[in-house]
Amino acid sequence: MDEQNREVNIGEQPAYRPMKWYNFRVKFLMVIGGVSGIICGVIAASTVMYSVMAEVAAAELADAQFIEYFYTGNKVFDIIFGIAFLLIGIANFTVRSRMKKFTADALKKFYIFIIAEQAVFYVYDIAFAFVTNTKLDIADTVLFSLATSVVLVVLEFDYFNKRKALFVN
Repeated sequence: MDEQNREVNIGEQPAYRPMKWYNFRVKFLMVIGGVSGIICGVIAASTVMYSVMAEVAAAELADAQFIEYFYTGNKVFDIIFGIAFLLIGIANFTVRSRMKKFTADALKKFYIFIIAEQAVFYVYDIAFAFVTNTKLDIADTVLFSLATSVVLVVLEFDYFNKRKALFVN
């Protein structure tokens, strides 16, 4: 009889899954990602780097091609992507707060966030190469990075889908 009770109790309990990646992702990676996104966004959108490059150019310490990029009217490009990086940083904290509270819509927002984050980085890389007229090595830069990102996103989906029963608040 004791054996039967134990089987029933075990059958009613959900399987235990370790949450180490969740803790690392939510408590560390999303904080660092949010802070760095906001910092990069503010720097790019405010075009502070142009004044720094003017000082470096005056001291003749910079590469001529690099200086040429900064004086070819790419400020609009940097402002647009600065705002995008700023939004990614803010979204990081918003999604993080939902993940910490285990809200029912947290996983959906997390999946949208990680895909959007990767998309912004790829669009930035491709647009930067186009605007600055630099060669973009498709095989090395884009395809390898894209394949790596797809694998990482699929692993995130798999990990969090196994734990979606926790997100019920």
